[in-house]
Amino acid sequence: MKKLILASKSIYRKELLESLGVSFETRVSKINEKKKRNESVKNLASRLSREKAESVIINNNLQEVIIGADQVASIEGEELKKPNNEKIATKQLIRCKNKNILFYSAVTIIDTKEMEYYSINSITNTKMRNVSEKEIINYLRKTNPYDCSGGIKIEGVGVGLFKYIKSDDPSSILGLPLIWVSKTLKKLGIKIL
Repeated sequence: MKKLILASKSIYRKELLESLGVSFETRVSKINEKKKRNESVKNLASRLSREKAESVIINNNLQEVIIGADQVASIEGEELKKPNNEKIATKQLIRCKNKNILFYSAVTIIDTKEMEYYSINSITNTKMRNVSEKEIINYLRKTNPYDCSGGIKIEGVGVGLFKYIKSDDPSSILGLPLIWVSKTLKKLGIKIL
């Protein structure tokens, strides 16, 4: 039987994958996550998901299915980084007021026995409301989203920041498009249902 590996230290992705009811282990990928010169935000997310998955391969002879994922938020084609603190997050979110924000949730799944790669870059299109600075600060203090792409954590009160959220996969905005992941895992012999 194939062993499922999540190449991530993200507690959010771990919780999402756990929701599928599959057994897996996590391995922390150690890659350089900096954007390359002239690299688009979309390509950045795809490259990072692939590199994360590849970085935790121990032995090609093992029957493992490895999931690498990354999410990058962007405004007007520019990456919105994880803010790490309230000051940076406030400034970043003020910039986002009444604007469209795209979330690129890229996933690469590698079947190590065959070295077959499966990948997706699921896009979520959002528009932030014209929120006040007070609302932004209240949101930040309630959610502490400093480790999230763009400082945006949609769960709970974070949903109140938005006019709309559009995606083919509602879990994509959370960082792991589970509809595609579950279909791909089934194709690779890992049953969800």
